[in-house]
Amino acid sequence: MRAVTQVRDEKIDFLLAVGGGSVIDGAKFVAAAALFEGDEWDILLQGGNNVDKALPFGAVLTLPATGSEMNQGAVVTRKMLGHELTALHNLDHAQTLAIVLPSMLRERKAAKQDKLVQYAERVWNITEGSAEQKADAAIDKTQTFFESMGVKTHLVDYQLGEEHIEELIDSLKKNGMNKLGENGDVTPDMCRRVLQRSLR
Repeated sequence: MRAVTQVRDEKIDFLLAVGGGSVIDGAKFVAAAALFEGDEWDILLQGGNNVDKALPFGAVLTLPATGSEMNQGAVVTRKMLGHELTALHNLDHAQTLAIVLPSMLRERKAAKQDKLVQYAERVWNITEGSAEQKADAAIDKTQTFFESMGVKTHLVDYQLGEEHIEELIDSLKKNGMNKLGENGDVTPDMCRRVLQRSLR
């Protein structure tokens, strides 16, 4: 939201997104939110159907992957644990995703099992085993994939340890991020468990 505030305060009238899908999606949100009257998060809750104007913006695509430069959609969430890692420890989006995602999926496996089974079958072609076994295998393959791309998946790989976890949790609380996730059920206590799982 700082970007939205800055655009308004400085009366910026054009945005240029330089990057991949995440950068372009973020620019789409900022372009709409800067001119939106009301709570900007309502844009996401309404799927953008309540947006009737937005700032113009351009895109310089550095990584073709999601097609975000060619469509009106955007993936923007309030799931902020990775963003806190970026803010406090200067890790990039790929690094924080690789650290948080496998552990978050393991922590929320029961709640996400149906989607994890779909993911296992459709992305990784895992067709044998129980639903739980498929979910576990999909998470393991995701973590292995990150590692194979040279993106480490543990906090210790970035010289972060147990002593850094509480500052991350405190930052979440300080910023009012006590109910994260699409259902608001990712609490600071759950985030703490996720980070502990992510240590090594």
